[in-house]
Amino acid sequence: MRREPGWRGRMKAFHDQAKRRPFDWNDAHCGFLVAGHVAALLGRDLAGDYLRGFDDEAAAAATIADWGFADLGELVSSRLPEWLDADGRPAPSMARAGDVGAFAHPSPLGYGLGVVIGERVLTVGETGMHTIDRRHMVRAWRVGDEA
Repeated sequence: MRREPGWRGRMKAFHDQAKRRPFDWNDAHCGFLVAGHVAALLGRDLAGDYLRGFDDEAAAAATIADWGFADLGELVSSRLPEWLDADGRPAPSMARAGDVGAFAHPSPLGYGLGVVIGERVLTVGETGMHTIDRRHMVRAWRVGDEA
């Protein structure tokens, strides 16, 4: 997969739009942020049927389990290649701007997701959009190769 030409501009436009939306389990949570971001970079939707509204975090986790995934990280790995070291261990430090990162989250989902934007990761939580230091990432996935 390759990032479409002009991906940086589309990424910024999508992030600006996403920042104006308040958190909502039905259509404005970290999954929507990541899915929209990936679509902006690659020019296609990789979330497909996996993206739909949920009533709450427990419902999201139960649905992910129904799909056959142990957690949110496993679901993302079914769509994007994970950054791994030579021994096959997660290597989030290899992530580049535009890649997807995950941080441990004490919830039924196991992880929170975000978008790597340099030294920070853009994510969305119940208080809205915010960033976290990329050092908190425990996993990361490659979103295409640069065009």
